[in-house]
Amino acid sequence: MTNIHSERRTIFEIPTPASDVHIAMYKRVRLSGLQTNPEAFGSTYEREYSFPDSTWISRVNTKGRCTLMSVASVLEDNVTGTEESAIAIGTLSVLGPEMLAGLPQDPPYPQHIADEEGMGRVDVYMLVGMWVQPEYRGKGVGRMLVDRALEVVKHAKECAVGNTKKVVLLLVHDDQHDAMHLYRKAGFTEQERVDHEEKPSTWMASTVLWTVIQIPTPASEEHTALYKIIRLSALLTDPEVAASSYESESNLSDRTWSSRVNTEGRHTLVAVLVDTGSAIGTLSVHGPEMLAWLPKERPYPPSLAEDEVSGETDVYILVGMWVQPEFRGRGVGRMLVDRALKVIKEAPSVGFQDAEEYLRIKKRTALLLVNDNWRPAKRLYRKARFVEQEAMSDNDEKHPADISGDEEENDVEEDEFDADEKSELLSSRETSPSPSDDDDDEDPRLNRAAPSHFKRFALLVFLVFLFWLGYQMRRSMWEGKRKPKVIHASRYSKEHKFRPAASPIITETLKDGRVRLRGALPEPTEAPKPTVKPKKKTRTGKVSAKRKARQAKRKTSTADKRM
Repeated sequence: MTNIHSERRTIFEIPTPASDVHIAMYKRVRLSGLQTNPEAFGSTYEREYSFPDSTWISRVNTKGRCTLMSVASVLEDNVTGTEESAIAIGTLSVLGPEMLAGLPQDPPYPQHIADEEGMGRVDVYMLVGMWVQPEYRGKGVGRMLVDRALEVVKHAKECAVGNTKKVVLLLVHDDQHDAMHLYRKAGFTEQERVDHEEKPSTWMASTVLWTVIQIPTPASEEHTALYKIIRLSALLTDPEVAASSYESESNLSDRTWSSRVNTEGRHTLVAVLVDTGSAIGTLSVHGPEMLAWLPKERPYPPSLAEDEVSGETDVYILVGMWVQPEFRGRGVGRMLVDRALKVIKEAPSVGFQDAEEYLRIKKRTALLLVNDNWRPAKRLYRKARFVEQEAMSDNDEKHPADISGDEEENDVEEDEFDADEKSELLSSRETSPSPSDDDDDEDPRLNRAAPSHFKRFALLVFLVFLFWLGYQMRRSMWEGKRKPKVIHASRYSKEHKFRPAASPIITETLKDGRVRLRGALPEPTEAPKPTVKPKKKTRTGKVSAKRKARQAKRKTSTADKRM
């Protein structure tokens, strides 16, 4: 007997060149889509079913094309034990400028986008081949595919500063209301209506305003200057986010900044505007090579330090998170965190020849330290699937994780790991091949912030309304079960002045539920029964002697009078 007790859905990019397994998986999903929903594609099942393997290989490995696959990993219990199987449930492809340059535009782009592309102001990307298995629709799989596609576009041409603006286009039929609703939620807007394959369709577009680049190693002077600008802006705007100060770091030499960016084991990320190349945020990842300089007593949870020493996990620390105030709450911070986690996943394996063997043996854990007063930041990290580990108070002037290989900057770059107030360590094990075994950790869903006073008042009003509504419903039920009281009118009303011959009795229902009968006498009552007077009881019994004497005397006197 097979028992399915867990299911996990993931999105991955088919690598280039693609393996036979990936090509077979894409072919199976593509043919399933053409067979199930042929109206959603510009091709037919019969046509693509006859394609040779070389056609499928060239399609997936085309330059400028990124093919995304959604896979459901199902964990099953059977007689032989627990087995994990992967099922492809959806697909979406991203066509970049390199591929679109050699394709005919049918139907053509919206005119204003085509003009900007011709002038070199816009790079156009297109989403095609979107399909999800029917039993998985409405469960967030389509949104995951679209979000991942937008992330691919944002990260395209990384390490380039000052890219042109990126526009993502897609064409959807007007009768696909669910798909249009999904794209609107993902930030797409309607641009132009066209007729495609004799069906009314709509061009929808999403503009990428910013992207995240990773500073290469060795970093160029342009990249070093970009990081220096955003770092000094953070210290000048929000000096409490780091233990350093604007005055101390503004006097650092160019050699110090270059040494910081090029430190082994450090990955520096910068969020930039794609049209101007201006930096709007930054985040750094310290890998195991950099953390190897730490002392034996790790500044993070003891259990995690023990796993690191025993070789069961590699620890990465996220530091220096900052976004310009005017761009906060717009997804820039989440983009930086997601990119940092992607860097950790794709970090080269150390001490292993095979990367797959490394992932099967070791886990990778991302750590960061956040002040308890920074609630928006904690909410952001929880959404990125970080969980609280332990509260701590770090009053040291310098955190070992921020020490660089250059002695000149040993007193700088403390970032988020110094706090005079109580802080909390958060960790993420997104890259681990299996769920975390730390079941004793407190669930972040149970540690939410207290609701506002307005929400409390609204809840109180809602509860009072529910009580009132229940009382009214109960009262109406009682009145419905109660017999109406009948009253008899003393005379006719103006509306019924003349009683019709066919209906001698007129019935009216009053507002209070009583029934008034017009033209009908009250129901006759039983005639009162005459009361019978009880007969006087005659006295019977012995007469006393005195009474007999009086009676005899009376009779004698009566006789004498008659005489």
